[in-house]
Order: sequence, then structure tokens, then C-alpha cells
Amino acid sequence: MRVPCFWRLAAVAGIASLLASCGMSESREESIAVADRYFATIGSGDVTSALGFYSEKFFSVTPHADFERTLTDLLQRCGKVKSHKLASWATNSTVGMNAGSTTILVYDVEYSACETNETMKIFKPDGGKAQIVAHAIKVKAGNAQHAGKPSQTI
Repeated sequence: MRVPCFWRLAAVAGIASLLASCGMSESREESIAVADRYFATIGSGDVTSALGFYSEKFFSVTPHADFERTLTDLLQRCGKVKSHKLASWATNSTVGMNAGSTTILVYDVEYSACETNETMKIFKPDGGKAQIVAHAIKVKAGNAQHAGKPSQTI
């Protein structure tokens, strides 16, 4: 008995989809691990080591000294990280040039003196190391120490 071409293609597509989803899950977990290590490092007040989680691509757009100052200012304004909670995530993979996985993680972060919403874009090139390529930090309005001040994106 011959299996119609349609069903063979459907089976191949299904298997490919399952394999891709395994890779995406792996990418998501690896990206979350990078973010967890970043928050532990920045939570200890070690800005210099925290900068090691960012890629050269990040620093080609944002000068190293400027972002170091931004993180230092954030810690002076908000204090140390008390907790971080993953609010949402999305992962996609690319093939060809710049092949790899990109994961976007959105966190609600509680510092000792304020709360932020932080979005990290983490890229892991095929065979390479996962690193932060973009990071938006939005200090939420209504923090006790900053009452009356609007939210601010850093």
C-alpha cells in the first residue's frame, strides 16, 4: 500500500515542528538562565560583572561607559534587586546568515526602593553563547520613594 504524498509531507512537517519546538524550549530555558544570572549579579551590586552578560552588538549601539553609568544610576535610585518574575516571553529561530535563536523576556522586577518592568532580548548564535543584545528598563510610576514622578524608561 502506498501512502499519498500529502500524508508523507504532513508527517515530515510534524516531525520538523516537534524538533523545532524542542530547540525553542531549550533556547528559552537557556535565555532564562542568562537572565537569572544577570539579576543575581546586578542584585549583588556588581555592575562590572553584570556588563559581561551583554554582547558586542549591544555595545556597538550603546557605549559601554554610558550603560555602566545607567546601571549604576539604576542601583543608586532603586537599590538592590529583591525579586524578578517572568511576565512573558517569545522565542524564534533564524536560519542562514546570523543563524540562531532570539528570545524576548519580560520581567517584573522588585528592587528595594522601586519596581521596574524590564525587557531583555537574548540572542544565541548557532554554536555560540547566549548574550543580551537589547535591554529596556522602565521604572514604574507610583513607587513610594518616587511618588508623583512619572514612569521612566532607561
